[in-house]
Amino acid sequence: MYEFSDIVIIICIFLFCGTVKGIVGFGLPVLAIALLSLVFDSRIGMVLILMPAIATNIWQIYVGGKFLEILRKLAPFLLAAMGAIWFASGFLSVVDGPLLTRLLGILLVIYALSTLAGFQMDLTGRREKWSGVLIGLLNGTFTGLTGSLSVPGVIFLNSIGLPRVMLRQAMGLMFLISSVTLMVALFFRGALSVEANVVSAISVVPALAGMALGEWLAKYLSESLFRKIFLIGLTMLGATLILNG
Repeated sequence: MYEFSDIVIIICIFLFCGTVKGIVGFGLPVLAIALLSLVFDSRIGMVLILMPAIATNIWQIYVGGKFLEILRKLAPFLLAAMGAIWFASGFLSVVDGPLLTRLLGILLVIYALSTLAGFQMDLTGRREKWSGVLIGLLNGTFTGLTGSLSVPGVIFLNSIGLPRVMLRQAMGLMFLISSVTLMVALFFRGALSVEANVVSAISVVPALAGMALGEWLAKYLSESLFRKIFLIGLTMLGATLILNG
């Protein structure tokens, strides 16, 4: 049962995370689940982020007009991730909650520090397909266990030579398909309560409002500076989850 104060906290989190996504083009799912995990069990956060993540990434993938091209290119990666999400989510009911929260914290720290360091592999050409399958399996496993949609998928997308506009779309597509797959998997496993779905649906409004606000603010802010601040903050959040469970 969610108290009124819980609803207010959730709305504020999604308004803030939507704003961050509007400014830098990513960050809503990973930041939202980190902040939600400071207040709730990480498995509750997994459910709450689903509808806002789906709504905001539908918005993102159609900006640029390369949707079908990106979908064909990422098909092996996405199919592997979908299968792994379905499999890994089956272990949510048997794995200790604090352990999952610490795993989430580790993934957030890896994601933030690797992005800050500009870590990038060369996975173009022949390496793209086999590495896409392998990394898709890893990304899907971590998504199914923690709700984190980013590690190591974002590293893969940054390593296959996508132009900036296509990279933004590709991230949106990865987050969208992963979120939908996770939602379906949790539904069939009986982990989606009506109440959680309602709260998640309500959270779409502040997430979209925040995204619109962020896109407006992006005209007046330094994206590179804001991105660094965001990633440093995410590192600290991840470390907090690791220490506190």
